[in-house]
Amino acid sequence: MIFRGAIVTDRGQSVGSWSAALCRSMEDLYSSFHFGADHFELFERHDLGTAWPLAFLISIRVDEENERRKGSGSLGMRDFLSASRAKGARLAFARVSDPETPSEVLSHFYTKNGWTDISETGLPQSAYLRFAG
Repeated sequence: MIFRGAIVTDRGQSVGSWSAALCRSMEDLYSSFHFGADHFELFERHDLGTAWPLAFLISIRVDEENERRKGSGSLGMRDFLSASRAKGARLAFARVSDPETPSEVLSHFYTKNGWTDISETGLPQSAYLRFAG
């Protein structure tokens, strides 16, 4: 099940959006997003047996360059987590890859927002988990 939200500032200005999917099982996650074998191994190393449903953050985008570094991305992240909780998600997952943003900047963004890096060496992008509840 796909769900989306707009990132709206306290001034009422829409500055971006996010999209996510609610997955009710590992099979649902894998079939919906065609994860490869490296992602199967990643989840098998972390006990996620009771973590369903899981909210998968597909994308988060801040539209305007002048809104970056002003908390708009963090606002969108909070909105995503709130919507995920409302849909019953127990865990949130994000695969992170942005060729225009250095990996240390992405890592800082996710970790400052309470996410845990669970990526393993060799994955093509970082992976982060956060308890939604």
